[in-house]
Amino acid sequence: MNRILLQGIKKRLDDKAGRWADELYHVLWAYRTTPRTPTGESPFNLSFGTEAVIPVDVGAPSPRVAIFDEQLNGDGLRANLDLLEEAREESRIRVSAYKQKVSNYHDLKVRPREFRVGDLVLRKAAIS
Repeated sequence: MNRILLQGIKKRLDDKAGRWADELYHVLWAYRTTPRTPTGESPFNLSFGTEAVIPVDVGAPSPRVAIFDEQLNGDGLRANLDLLEEAREESRIRVSAYKQKVSNYHDLKVRPREFRVGDLVLRKAAIS
């Protein structure tokens, strides 16, 4: 996560040197609302049970904002909260499948080695 945040800050600071604190909010917002590969969901969605409305959608007339109805929105939010545990469980299953896939890929690249007593091995001088 730190590497991703640092990359995002570096991209935004090309012309704004020294103002990383002002840009951090935008980078965190982007990180929290972008779906992750292992879970298939955004951290915001897993935390609050709904997708975030980005500031651009609020300012510009988008279908999501244009057809907003407060009563239907409340009902939808309650339904999303009821289904939140199910979505989190599906994400746990996806994460475990993803970890297994990554582990299998790693295991394909590893060459097993067997050492026997008397084999010569390289030893670092600082450790010995």
